[in-house]
Amino acid sequence: MRIIFNLNGINYKFMRILENKTDGDNSFYFHFHENKNELLKLAKIVQIDNNNFKIENKFNEFEFYRQHLSIHESGRIHSKSYNGDYLDTKLKGIPFEEIEVTKLVMLIIPKRLDELEKEHKIKNGDLIIPVAESNTFFSINIEVFRVENQNKLNWETNNFFINQFFIPNFNNKDFGLRI
Repeated sequence: MRIIFNLNGINYKFMRILENKTDGDNSFYFHFHENKNELLKLAKIVQIDNNNFKIENKFNEFEFYRQHLSIHESGRIHSKSYNGDYLDTKLKGIPFEEIEVTKLVMLIIPKRLDELEKEHKIKNGDLIIPVAESNTFFSINIEVFRVENQNKLNWETNNFFINQFFIPNFNNKDFGLRI
């Protein structure tokens, strides 16, 4: 499943959720379409307590070229490079077993949309998000939810940008994603 931004009638690749990597466990893998030659920059995150973090307006740069980011059932967050090297961010979010209904696991604030790679072929299952201007600031929330409690999810949203949720279809998993 891919997330594509439509800006001024042009589609730009942003992120792909790697469904084939998720079979057999409850981990989720995300590939961001970013410049392969750009070093990885992550916002500085300070852990406040077991399950709460503060994001600072400072960035750490790593000698690392990310291919994908993974969030594991244990709560661990890793990045893998195109060479197969792993970067342990030392970040540990909430273990999925502690999620009763749903928890936010990733907040993404896209930037420089018009610098992303253009996408000319739309596929079934792509999530196309229309964006009015390239300098529009918005966020995408990615939540993990317990499949057996999907009927308890709150479907009200105050997100006036897209005003809807999207749930990719994963088979044989105890947990799902809500975008």
